[in-house]
Amino acid sequence: MNALCTLLACLTMSVSAYADHGITASGAWTRQGVAACGPSFPFGTLFVVQGRPYVCMDRGSLVTDGHLDLWHSSEDTAWEWGRQEVTVGVWR
Repeated sequence: MNALCTLLACLTMSVSAYADHGITASGAWTRQGVAACGPSFPFGTLFVVQGRPYVCMDRGSLVTDGHLDLWHSSEDTAWEWGRQEVTVGVWR
Protein backbone atom coordinates (compact mmCIF):
# COMPACT_ATOMS: atom_id res chain seq x y z
CA MET A 1 0.00 0.00 0.00
CA ASN A 2 1.15 3.50 -0.78
CA ALA A 3 2.37 5.25 2.42
CA LEU A 4 0.46 8.37 1.40
CA CYS A 5 -2.79 6.41 1.39
CA THR A 6 -2.42 5.60 5.07
CA LEU A 7 -2.75 9.34 5.83
CA LEU A 8 -5.33 10.39 3.22
CA ALA A 9 -8.31 8.93 1.45
CA CYS A 10 -7.12 7.45 -1.83
CA LEU A 11 -9.06 7.23 -5.06
CA THR A 12 -8.18 5.97 -8.49
CA MET A 13 -9.00 8.82 -10.82
CA SER A 14 -8.67 9.75 -14.45
CA VAL A 15 -6.18 12.63 -14.46
CA SER A 16 -5.61 14.90 -17.45
CA ALA A 17 -3.90 18.25 -17.95
CA TYR A 18 -4.76 21.69 -19.28
CA ALA A 19 -2.79 24.85 -20.04
CA ASP A 20 -5.37 27.65 -20.16
CA HIS A 21 -4.15 30.88 -18.58
CA GLY A 22 -6.48 33.19 -16.71
CA ILE A 23 -8.89 33.22 -13.81
CA THR A 24 -10.26 29.95 -12.44
CA ALA A 25 -13.86 29.27 -11.42
CA SER A 26 -12.89 30.03 -7.81
CA GLY A 27 -11.56 33.48 -8.81
CA ALA A 28 -7.86 32.62 -8.43
CA TRP A 29 -5.33 32.88 -11.26
CA THR A 30 -4.10 29.70 -12.91
CA ARG A 31 -0.71 28.65 -11.58
CA GLN A 32 1.30 25.61 -10.61
CA GLY A 33 -0.63 23.43 -8.17
CA VAL A 34 -4.12 24.29 -9.47
CA ALA A 35 -6.54 21.52 -10.38
CA ALA A 36 -9.99 21.48 -11.92
CA CYS A 37 -12.17 18.94 -10.17
CA GLY A 38 -15.70 17.59 -10.26
CA PRO A 39 -18.56 19.25 -8.40
CA SER A 40 -18.52 16.85 -5.43
CA PHE A 41 -15.15 18.29 -4.37
CA PRO A 42 -15.37 21.80 -2.90
CA PHE A 43 -12.85 24.45 -3.82
CA GLY A 44 -9.85 24.10 -1.52
CA THR A 45 -9.79 20.29 -1.56
CA LEU A 46 -6.16 19.11 -1.56
CA PHE A 47 -5.11 16.35 -3.96
CA VAL A 48 -1.71 14.68 -4.00
CA VAL A 49 -0.83 13.32 -7.44
CA GLN A 50 2.45 11.46 -7.81
CA GLY A 51 3.82 13.21 -4.73
CA ARG A 52 2.84 16.72 -5.82
CA PRO A 53 0.09 18.79 -4.17
CA TYR A 54 -2.77 20.29 -6.18
CA VAL A 55 -5.69 22.33 -4.88
CA CYS A 56 -9.16 22.25 -6.41
CA MET A 57 -9.65 25.81 -7.65
CA ASP A 58 -11.29 25.29 -11.00
CA ARG A 59 -14.12 23.48 -12.75
CA GLY A 60 -14.47 22.41 -16.34
CA SER A 61 -17.38 21.43 -18.55
CA LEU A 62 -15.76 18.03 -19.16
CA VAL A 63 -14.45 17.55 -15.61
CA THR A 64 -16.75 15.21 -13.72
CA ASP A 65 -16.45 13.42 -10.41
CA GLY A 66 -13.70 10.82 -10.63
CA HIS A 67 -11.66 13.10 -12.91
CA LEU A 68 -9.00 15.75 -12.23
CA ASP A 69 -7.53 18.20 -14.70
CA LEU A 70 -4.12 19.53 -13.59
CA TRP A 71 -2.89 22.94 -14.69
CA HIS A 72 0.40 23.03 -16.64
CA SER A 73 2.27 26.12 -17.73
CA SER A 74 2.46 25.07 -21.39
CA GLU A 75 0.47 23.07 -23.89
CA ASP A 76 3.55 20.91 -24.53
CA THR A 77 3.78 19.70 -20.93
CA ALA A 78 0.00 19.24 -20.79
CA TRP A 79 0.15 17.03 -23.91
CA GLU A 80 3.10 15.12 -22.42
CA TRP A 81 1.01 14.35 -19.34
CA GLY A 82 -1.94 13.25 -21.48
CA ARG A 83 -4.58 11.32 -19.56
CA GLN A 84 -3.63 8.75 -16.93
CA GLU A 85 -5.39 6.55 -14.41
CA VAL A 86 -3.66 7.44 -11.14
CA THR A 87 -4.10 6.76 -7.43
CA VAL A 88 -4.72 10.18 -5.89
CA GLY A 89 -4.54 11.17 -2.23
CA VAL A 90 -7.46 13.37 -1.19
CA TRP A 91 -7.59 15.61 1.86
CA ARG A 92 -10.77 17.67 2.35
